[in-house]
Amino acid sequence: RRAASVSSRVSHVPPVISTEIILHGEQEEELWRSKVLLLGEHTRAAELLTQAVPQDIADQILKKTHELFVLDTASGELLQIVNLARTRIKSLQRHSSSSGKLTVIIAPKEENSDDVFETVDATQTTA
Repeated sequence: RRAASVSSRVSHVPPVISTEIILHGEQEEELWRSKVLLLGEHTRAAELLTQAVPQDIADQILKKTHELFVLDTASGELLQIVNLARTRIKSLQRHSSSSGKLTVIIAPKEENSDDVFETVDATQTTA
């Protein structure tokens, strides 16, 4: 009876997604890279701005000054995550590598930039 109780608790553990977070600087250079994190599929994109980021770096990252992108491994393109509060990691999983790793880039917002990024639509990505 005890074994059945333990196994039923294990089955209620929410699925996790292997995620790597990379912080880019002003010149698109890599400033920091996380180890591969196992994040719950219901983690919101907004939480990635500080998730596992060293405190001195996290203090400098703000929603107003930084943007979040997901690397679409099929195309090699960065897709901007516009609605950080509503977008969940589970909905970004389709952009993962063949090994299942999701790569998220935190980058400074570019002022007066003419660059247009394809975006991840929050209505398609909420789950």
